Amino acid sequence: MLQSIDNVFDEVTMQLTTYDSFEYIANIKRKTLKSVCKELKRFDDATHKLAVENEETLHLVVPLLHELKAKLKKEAVKYGQQNPDMCQLCNDLARSLEDKTTACLS
Repeated sequence: MLQSIDNVFDEVTMQLTTYDSFEYIANIKRKTLKSVCKELKRFDDATHKLAVENEETLHLVVPLLHELKAKLKKEAVKYGQQNPDMCQLCNDLARSLEDKTTACLS
């Protein structure tokens, strides 16, 4: 859904500006929207990788979860002080993956 918003961001901005309703989108930072879409796309890609018909993929789940967690932690470090909200999001997602992985393996 966020990717859909990003895809039409310029058009929506123009329309809202035309009708003096820019306040609906004024607090959305385009760069942050793109960053969130990028990080969440990792989950979409992982889901598609595991959702293969006529082939067992259960053995891929744990390695994929660990890979996602490692990438998120790496991205959190990259965002660092320059984008603390994205750093926090990546750390929260990595922590959530850790919790889910631990719960599944218990």
